Amino acid sequence: MKRTKLIMLLSSIAIYCSSTQGLACSLIMNTNKQGTFVGRTMEWYAPLNTRLAVYPANYSISDSGIGTDTVKNWVSKYGAVIIEEISEENIAASDGVNEKGLTAHILFQDETRMPPRIVNKPAIEVFAWVKYVLTTCSSVKEVLQDMDNYQIVATAPNYQGKKLYAPEHFAVNDASGDAAIIEFIGGKIQIYHGPQYTVMTNEPNLPAQQANLKKIKRVKKQYSVSKLPGGADSKNRFVRASFFMESMPQPVSSIQGVAYMQEALDGLTVPTYDEKKHPNSPEGDAWEARWRVVYNLKDLTLYFSQNDTGKKIYLKISNVNFKNKTVKYIELKGIKSDYDI
Repeated sequence: MKRTKLIMLLSSIAIYCSSTQGLACSLIMNTNKQGTFVGRTMEWYAPLNTRLAVYPANYSISDSGIGTDTVKNWVSKYGAVIIEEISEENIAASDGVNEKGLTAHILFQDETRMPPRIVNKPAIEVFAWVKYVLTTCSSVKEVLQDMDNYQIVATAPNYQGKKLYAPEHFAVNDASGDAAIIEFIGGKIQIYHGPQYTVMTNEPNLPAQQANLKKIKRVKKQYSVSKLPGGADSKNRFVRASFFMESMPQPVSSIQGVAYMQEALDGLTVPTYDEKKHPNSPEGDAWEARWRVVYNLKDLTLYFSQNDTGKKIYLKISNVNFKNKTVKYIELKGIKSDYDI
């Protein structure tokens, strides 16, 4: 498939972070004396039309659904700040945090295979899941308890007469340091729950990532500052992220805790580079980072930065008015310079 056709195809279905083409999304969490900090990168082949959406509590939410039994409408229990990607086809919620200090994330995973659709069971579409979780749950435990009440489903939109599939895996973190990673392998759900699940990248599945990490740790020279595996490869990023989280010193302030997380994300993002100068890169389309975010879940603050423009948003979530009657949007394309709220 020619590159131009590939870009058109991917754009039409809003797939995110496919490491099968050298893409790279990474998620990290660190809990220390200053609180719990969560960081995430987003990589994509072209600049994204990203915005922050502030959803109020006690607000009726409508979202696109599948079939007659999909949960298309619900009322939010909690206010949330959602990172949304806007395309001509849809609005996809890729990340976010709510007023209770819960974060939710979706990252691409090529191995994902959802189970067959359960007739008459309520469903949440993949790209609405982050919004649903953050507006209805206050903790990781609540998210996992609620999952029996609905089925996560992936849309397969038509493109040039064919059905296309966007495989994802999912993660949640909360202010207590609790975490969970949710994967669908071979049609079966796999949930990994506990504060030890501090790192997530892309494929392979989590047990395979952990097995590779254990192998790397046995070779002590590789699991060190001077010999860490490099590149955009998902397994290498998982190793680097694990090393960063295990080796991170205790911050003396919450600001330093955020700075340490931002520094760790620096070591995980794919840099901007000219593909014409490196046409034979073994990673193929090693698409660069488009944005990254760090959440301080104790102080309820969000630090968002857009790589393409250098625009930044600092948002103190505890100061946000979640009693508004409408959704408020923070559009980055309208910001002329670094932007603090």
